[in-house]
Order: sequence, then C-alpha cells, then structure tokens
Amino acid sequence: ATTIALALDERHGNVVLTVEDNGPGIPAAEHEKVFRRLYRLDKSRTTSGAGLGLSLVKAVTELHAGRITVGDNNPGLKVTVELPSTPRGNAAG
Repeated sequence: ATTIALALDERHGNVVLTVEDNGPGIPAAEHEKVFRRLYRLDKSRTTSGAGLGLSLVKAVTELHAGRITVGDNNPGLKVTVELPSTPRGNAAG
C-alpha cells in the first residue's frame, strides 16, 4: 500500500506544504516535464486521466508568487509548494 504524508511548516517567511509518498516516484529526468500541461509519464499513459494535475498546481502557485518543486523521496515522490505567508497586496501591520 502507498503511504502519503502531508506536512505544513513555515520557513523564511514562507508557508511550506510538503506532500510525500512511497510509491514508484518519477525519474529525475522527468521532474520538470511533469509541470507541462497534458504531460503524462509513459508508464501512466494506459490509465485514465488528462495529465493536468501538477501543471494546474504550478499555475496557481505562481499566481500567488510561490514556487513548486518535485524531488525524490527514496522511494517515492516529494512535492514541495512554497507560498509567501503574507499575500501580495496585504501588507502586514
């Protein structure tokens, strides 16, 4: 069975969401490609889906001045989303 772990933290003035699993992961050569719209790994082409998930997450993250990264969880995948803790246009104080 695949285990999924979620963590929420604050780092350097950013809110950091981490999603980790112990599944098959994504080869390092494919890490940046998974952010392309409609991109699917070869091994997932036989399953249903449109390949929009991470491209949408990246678009929303960047809209809010954040960044998303994908890495190896040994085994599995680790996705990290960093967002400013203060939204744009809402100055603290």
